[in-house]
Amino acid sequence: MVLRGIRNIPGASPGVYRDGGIIDYHLDLPVSRPGTITLFPHFFGKIVPGWFDKSLAWRRPLPEHTERTVLICPSQEFIESLPNSKVPDRNDFKILTEAERIRCWSKVINECRALADDLAQVLDTESLAARLQPL
Repeated sequence: MVLRGIRNIPGASPGVYRDGGIIDYHLDLPVSRPGTITLFPHFFGKIVPGWFDKSLAWRRPLPEHTERTVLICPSQEFIESLPNSKVPDRNDFKILTEAERIRCWSKVINECRALADDLAQVLDTESLAARLQPL
């Protein structure tokens, strides 16, 4: 299934924008067309083909499929600073009480606001290049 792109979103640069939808499952396909780049926001600092197989350390995309991809993600240090040292997930419903889950997830939301503020500062000061690292 292919999702239709949304054209010319008010306030954004002209062009077609697509919801990541299926990308969350990390198909091992080229992420960008030649001459373009793709911004790939993600929870983790790696892209794993077949996201359901993310625990298999040997799973990596072909390098040419991500060569024009800018992956934006929290650092491992940031993740370790979160409650339970992890990104919240659906397993929290199984292991935490409702009150614990709400408390943890609310703290993560507040911590992520700091990430958003940091990104805004990086973009405002045009210092993104200093933060880039190869995948």
